[in-house]
Amino acid sequence: DSYLGNNEATTFGGVMLSQANALFYNNFIYGNRAKYGGFIYSESNNLEVNKDTILGNSAIYGGAMVLNVKNICNQTIKFTDIILENNTASLVGGAVWFEVIFKIKITFTNLGKWYNLWPIRNYNI
Repeated sequence: DSYLGNNEATTFGGVMLSQANALFYNNFIYGNRAKYGGFIYSESNNLEVNKDTILGNSAIYGGAMVLNVKNICNQTIKFTDIILENNTASLVGGAVWFEVIFKIKITFTNLGKWYNLWPIRNYNI
């Protein structure tokens, strides 16, 4: 039950995760800006985003999130009951940009609104 808003980073998002498991639950995430993932840049083993509202974040790559899974095998990413709205990226991934080399399991359940802006390229959601 937290608010993460109006933060700015020159490289990685408001949250940068590396080599960890993470759960975001029932948060309001708004107006964050970065080069990679306005809200989050993740190199995590497992990531769960549940009941979060993620609005108005911006980045060059991945307006709300960059999920870098190039160096991690058997990663699980879950999105449940989330709203991703009005996130923007100037190059790729208006809402989420996946950098994928290894096999990962991604689950989307009960998604709310997904109104995001991005140029269409591979691995964009």
